[in-house]
Amino acid sequence: MIRKEIYNLQIVRGLAALCVVLEHLSPRAVAHFFSAGQVGVSMFFFLSGYIMMHTFREDQSAGAFIKNRIKRIYPAYLILSIPLILYTLHKTGSLTYLLHNLFLIPWTEWDREALPYNWSESMANPAAWTLVYEFYFYLLLCVGKTLLNKKAFVFSFTTVAMLAILIATNMTWGNDGYLGWHGVTFKSVAGNLALLSFIVGMCGRQLGFHHVKKNPAVFLLIPVAMLLLWLMARQGVTNLQIRDLLGSCLPSWTFVLLMANMEDFKGFAYDKLHAIGMYSYSLYLFHANFYTAKWIVFNNLARVGLDSSPIKVAVLLLFIALSLFISKHLYHLIERGGAWKMLRSRSVRAG
Repeated sequence: MIRKEIYNLQIVRGLAALCVVLEHLSPRAVAHFFSAGQVGVSMFFFLSGYIMMHTFREDQSAGAFIKNRIKRIYPAYLILSIPLILYTLHKTGSLTYLLHNLFLIPWTEWDREALPYNWSESMANPAAWTLVYEFYFYLLLCVGKTLLNKKAFVFSFTTVAMLAILIATNMTWGNDGYLGWHGVTFKSVAGNLALLSFIVGMCGRQLGFHHVKKNPAVFLLIPVAMLLLWLMARQGVTNLQIRDLLGSCLPSWTFVLLMANMEDFKGFAYDKLHAIGMYSYSLYLFHANFYTAKWIVFNNLARVGLDSSPIKVAVLLLFIALSLFISKHLYHLIERGGAWKMLRSRSVRAG
């Protein structure tokens, strides 16, 4: 959990989750033009690196660390993604595809254009590809803690190891230029430039940059800088990873680092974003069910001649509202353990 003194980071998590949701559940022209989802992913990866250094415990063993990470991420992933996993099992009929999704294992090879297993997405839950990157990051942290469980060493080891593997992978196989969701293979994960967000997040916490004063002028410059970088990235840059680095990662790193070191933002809008940040993981995973459902609904609407733009927008707005409403309750039931408490309470009463 994020310690209370970094209140603003929950606001960032809420913003990051909304960026992903709005891209997935917006009309195609809007989603492809702004690519807000990649900005959200950059924020999430930066936050992971930052928080891992902020909450680092030298009295916690490597085994306990990875166990806690699995408990935090995997049960919620499995429960919230099971409708999609079962649906893709029905569509693909592939036990291999099922196992890769159940255990978040990267593929050896994946050709999205060839539509392998009769399904174009390498993950049943389209948002879950980031979890493979997260566990790769945690694995390197775990190796560092096993070698020497000191914060400075683990930071240095993880940074050097991730960079060395990133460079070696790109030199050996080249950079395929695709974003992380395109195909979740071992080499695509190890060689993706999105990993730099984890490293910069760790550096942002470990190397300081504290006592930044709350200056409205600075925050007015951030959207301008983000817009300029985004426009630069779209001018003649065909490698999508480099475009992502320029248009998503660099402005996201600056924004999150400033938010992490500024005074807490209070007010109605910030409090709402903070609340969304609390259940952002459930929102991030669960909304993908509606992302898949929208194509099914749109295809059925087209068959009966009701695929006009106003109807599609109404459907998407409904899906966004349902994603927020249901995810909030799923957070309390699954992440906070409310469902297990109710089951234990009923079993005690029954006994």
